Amino acid sequence: MRRRLWWIALIASALLFTHSLLVAHYLGQRYVSDEVWYVDAARNILSSVFHSSPRDAPGANILVPDCKPPTRALAECNCSRDAVWLREDCAVWVPRHCAECVARALNSSVVVWGWVEGRARDLLRYWNLEHPPLAKYVIVFSMWVGGDRFWSWRLPEIVAGSITVYLVYEMCLAALGGLFGELVGVSAAFLTAASRVFEAMSAIAMLDVYVALFSVAAAVALFRRRPWLAIALIAVGFCFKFSVLLAAIPCAIYIARMGLRRVGLRALEALYFVPLAAFIAGVAVDCLVSAPIWLRIGFVKWFGESVAGAIKWHLSTKCYGSSCPPASTPIQWFLDQNPFPLYITKPYSLYAAPYAPLWIFALASCILFTALAFEKCVGLEPWSWLTGLLIGWYLIYAAGNHSLYSFYAAQLAPFVAFWVAWLALETARSRGRVWIEAVKVWAEAPRSVREAVKELKKRVESVLGKHLGGDTVPNSRDDHEER
Repeated sequence: MRRRLWWIALIASALLFTHSLLVAHYLGQRYVSDEVWYVDAARNILSSVFHSSPRDAPGANILVPDCKPPTRALAECNCSRDAVWLREDCAVWVPRHCAECVARALNSSVVVWGWVEGRARDLLRYWNLEHPPLAKYVIVFSMWVGGDRFWSWRLPEIVAGSITVYLVYEMCLAALGGLFGELVGVSAAFLTAASRVFEAMSAIAMLDVYVALFSVAAAVALFRRRPWLAIALIAVGFCFKFSVLLAAIPCAIYIARMGLRRVGLRALEALYFVPLAAFIAGVAVDCLVSAPIWLRIGFVKWFGESVAGAIKWHLSTKCYGSSCPPASTPIQWFLDQNPFPLYITKPYSLYAAPYAPLWIFALASCILFTALAFEKCVGLEPWSWLTGLLIGWYLIYAAGNHSLYSFYAAQLAPFVAFWVAWLALETARSRGRVWIEAVKVWAEAPRSVREAVKELKKRVESVLGKHLGGDTVPNSRDDHEER
């Protein structure tokens, strides 16, 4: 497949990389939003599981057994001035030069080297088992190589976001082919790089940029007619965050409609087999990746907390009341309602918010083109992914998780960009006829539905007739006459 405009996609990727570096530098050596959970968990895993510490650790977090300010121990070790008392966690952070002295004076067995931990209860023993460990392993390695600094926390996510932008170009090229596919690809790459929610999640140490990365990578594999590779990529992404599994739904829709020969499944079989295969593969890979953790705490405890308990956690509402962060439904992500505040200060604030006019247009047009995409496969590639992911998030909402947050929309951002870029260029290429065709298909929908019902009835009668030993299904009158 010839690539002529790849360098333009690289420019979009480089622009996001530069912007994310600037944002990460501005945020500096402080925890932003949920970084407090993932970075601290990574530091604890590095200490407790791998028995190591970040390079050139500036100090240590020490658990205080009696949960009282260790004034005497700090005075004896001559580090009262630089110590930080962490009341919520019954811990104290002290500089490197007096850490061992304070640990001995307190007779503490829990010492975690690194930067000052966040302010939350029981954080010094927290491993974030409700999420798979692979993203934390990445932060662990980055800390071990580059030290416990904000660059080590955020650089992996910056790189992941930049790779995702280029893969958007590859996804569009694989789906559409030719110069048209390349033009859609570079347009979608720039739209992804300019997406506010994707920009924000690419600059901080959270998990959702990995969800977007492996969703787009799975789409690339699927459009290149490698469905098993797509399932494998979803399984690996599952070890970063469970919500990557939602990418199996658009995979199933696309395979069911296109009937890929390599899969060897009928349409209805694909709709349940592909998500089930991705889930089983994801759990299997997660078991392998998590081996260092369950070897430490035991397999049964790990499975109960990190698989069974985590699934229950993902399908339940985490917070109730006015003190909770602003939750939103998937439709509200498109409307830019209740955006999640990541960092708020007067000179600069960071919200996980999409650009509402563009996303509203994408949602409305996606609904309008549903019949055309599914009936005649026009725009099926971007439509199936955007629609499938929306269905997945609403299934999670229907299962009982009403604490969904707008930064989850980072997974949707590349596919919103794909849909908008395809629709704009297809409108220009067809001189607007594609919109007329979309309306016509809806007008013909009642007749198509009647024909589909008749065809389905024939198939059901044929299947039942074979099971009953005849060509058709006998009705009640034939039965009576026979008797």
